[in-house]
Amino acid sequence: MEEKKDRDFNEPYFAEELETGLRGSNAANVMFVDFLSRLDGAAKVKIDPQQEMLILALQQRALRFALSDDSEKAISALNQLCAFYQQCVIRSGLKSFEVFAAQNEQYIKIQEQFYYSREQALAPGQRPIQQTANLLTYAHNLLEGHIRRLASLPSFSIDVIRDRKCAQTLSPEQYVEMTLRMKEKKFGEDPGILKSTHDFLFGDDVHSFRNAIAHKRYTVQDDGSAQLWDFDPTKQATKSLGQLTQAEIKDLISSLERTVTVLEMSALIFQHNNGRILYELGQYRAKAEYTEKQMREMVYLSAPACFMRIEGIEVRNDEVVINADFLSFESSPLGGEVFVSSKDRGGKPLMYALPLPPRELSARDQTLRLLQVVSFFCKKYKRITIRTKNAVGGKALGEVSAELDQLFEVAETKASKEELLLRLSSNTFPLKTESAESSK
Repeated sequence: MEEKKDRDFNEPYFAEELETGLRGSNAANVMFVDFLSRLDGAAKVKIDPQQEMLILALQQRALRFALSDDSEKAISALNQLCAFYQQCVIRSGLKSFEVFAAQNEQYIKIQEQFYYSREQALAPGQRPIQQTANLLTYAHNLLEGHIRRLASLPSFSIDVIRDRKCAQTLSPEQYVEMTLRMKEKKFGEDPGILKSTHDFLFGDDVHSFRNAIAHKRYTVQDDGSAQLWDFDPTKQATKSLGQLTQAEIKDLISSLERTVTVLEMSALIFQHNNGRILYELGQYRAKAEYTEKQMREMVYLSAPACFMRIEGIEVRNDEVVINADFLSFESSPLGGEVFVSSKDRGGKPLMYALPLPPRELSARDQTLRLLQVVSFFCKKYKRITIRTKNAVGGKALGEVSAELDQLFEVAETKASKEELLLRLSSNTFPLKTESAESSK
């Protein structure tokens, strides 16, 4: 069999036509499998550290959909979003990157607040009233904090493609601040948007309920249900919208989280496909020094790409101490086969089968990766400590500490993981790489 040539990762992603293995199936449909598989080999040397973090972030999110029931709908929505972004860049040029930059800047600023609200919503042992209040706060942050910001780039892209005047007159900041209702209406009313894409992103929540939660217009009952109300500006009066049980609120949150993941993935693909331009515009250039608040925001934002979730960040004089959960449940120890539906460069439909390689995540290796990533944002400190435990069960897995000078030296010399382990100030992980399965 002829060896596949390496991919030029500076080009936008398209499925490449394969001569063998063409077949269709109703099995899971994952556009990213070949994209991710090609990054596991020698092609990785072509990617700079920033691009590698983007790939890891994509991988972490793609695994959620890899064999899920929603995979086909998710890929259909992603295909359409990415097609809109690409056309938008061709037509509007630099302004599309300015909108992305404004969206990204605002998105980074809410990370710590968002993670705290999520932890409060999922904390065990709460009284029904308190848990419902926390769940609604979390839903509010998903709507107003994440979805409203992440929908800025697609709504701008739609306006550009439809030659709407607002695409020229509104600033990038105005697109970010636009209400979610206005952004969602562009999806719902535009004849070029597939109904399946609109419904997948926005169809699971009623606008009136969503609006009440976004504006915190609700009262929590003793049984944990929530009575929602809204305000009619034309009649200058309030009106009752009905009641949501706690279970219904949790279902709503699941659909909102799914929407966030798809919009995040589409933005990451846009970022990856246009890495060179974003670098030239200064998006990838590291700051000389981050403030403590900026450092915290970036750590919370970067952790998922390392399959980690941050529980808390402490600053002790010149040391940053990070408590993190290792998402070992993301590991897929068994390989398999999935089926990809996409298009070739000529726009012709293309379906083919691809192997899904086994993925075993190491808590030690992901902690070391997080340690190196965090060092980019902690240049004003002298030492970083990361304490890692398993997200399932809370078992302590290990702790590492390193001086910033050591981490910078490792980065410059491109030392191996084993060499990094030997240079750490302290390490309670075993020197031998353990699998995610053994860390449970």
